[in-house]
Amino acid sequence: MAKIATAPQRFTHEEWVLSNNGQYSTAEQNRQKAERLRAEADRLIKETAETTDDTQEETTKRLDQRVNDVNYWNTEVDREKTAVGKELENLLDYKKRIENALAGYLDRNRNLTKKCLQFRENRKGVDLVHDEAQKELIKEIEMIQGVEGLLQRTLEQVEEQIRQLRSANYYLEKDLNDKFSALNIDGKCVNLTNNDVGALGRHPGSDKIVANSVTPDDWQRFTDENIKKAERCRTAGTDLRAVVDSVLEQTREDLQKQAAAVDAAFRRRISESEKALDKSVQHHEKVVHEIADVEETIAKLNAAIAEKEAPLMVAETRLNERTGRPNVELCRDAPQYRLIGEVGQIQQNVARLKATREAAKTQLKELIRTQLSLEEDIGIKKLTLEIDHGLCVPTRQQVDHPIF
Repeated sequence: MAKIATAPQRFTHEEWVLSNNGQYSTAEQNRQKAERLRAEADRLIKETAETTDDTQEETTKRLDQRVNDVNYWNTEVDREKTAVGKELENLLDYKKRIENALAGYLDRNRNLTKKCLQFRENRKGVDLVHDEAQKELIKEIEMIQGVEGLLQRTLEQVEEQIRQLRSANYYLEKDLNDKFSALNIDGKCVNLTNNDVGALGRHPGSDKIVANSVTPDDWQRFTDENIKKAERCRTAGTDLRAVVDSVLEQTREDLQKQAAAVDAAFRRRISESEKALDKSVQHHEKVVHEIADVEETIAKLNAAIAEKEAPLMVAETRLNERTGRPNVELCRDAPQYRLIGEVGQIQQNVARLKATREAAKTQLKELIRTQLSLEEDIGIKKLTLEIDHGLCVPTRQQVDHPIF
């Protein structure tokens, strides 16, 4: 049986007009969106181009500044390395002088000097100090024993200083080599442009911070510390050369002059010990007085804490009573908040007073410890004066002054 064809859908004229208008409207909207998109694309292209150029220019400037910084420190390191090299040459010359000057002398009587040293070994605590008098006594024995040992020790000091200078020179040389490599790399980076096609390439992952890299402050501090260490070595070398000159010039110095130096050192040390004893006594008196003041302060704090108990109970009792207000009268009104604040304020004040009291108690313990320490120190200084003034000075008066 033949199928009857279905007639196409018919539209009214109004539907046709509406359809056309819809198409026009859609087309206009899409066109406007496209225009806006094109305008935004043009703006974005211009913006990214300017940003990229500005960023690259800023990066180049920073690289150039970095090259200048490295150049500056490279110059400083090189200058210091040159100075270290000169000081090293000087010390090597001094080492040869000492080796040529080494000689021995006959021993002289040193019993009285040793006796003073033995007396001074009985000093106690911090007063058992390697002070000027002690150094001069030891120096006197060394002079009596001969200059050979003195020159040998001086030679060992020079050799150690030479070792330190060589070490400093090594690290300066290493730093110079590293900076030379960095200058080559950063110099190449500064000169790179967008037109250097053969030298350019993508390097994914290169924008990550290298794990073993350092900060600019660490970088500068490293070089600065190297230079300062080298400067300290140079200064120590210069000071040591002055000592060597003095030692070489004074190897024939007579014992009478050294004995006078020992006696002068004793006078200065005794005067210094007497002043220190007076100061210790004065501080002891002040500490004892302060202990009494702190104890009085603790008593005041205890009274102040006790005085807060009644106001705290009043505020808490008021709060507790007000919880009994019936129904809607149980209102969080201004008095309620003020009472809560009052309780908190009193508790806070009590806590502050207790903290201050604990601090005062802690300080009182420190003061008592200080008092005991000062008393011990006073006893030590009296013993020192008895040894130096009462024993060593009379012994030094018996010293004969043999001359080589």
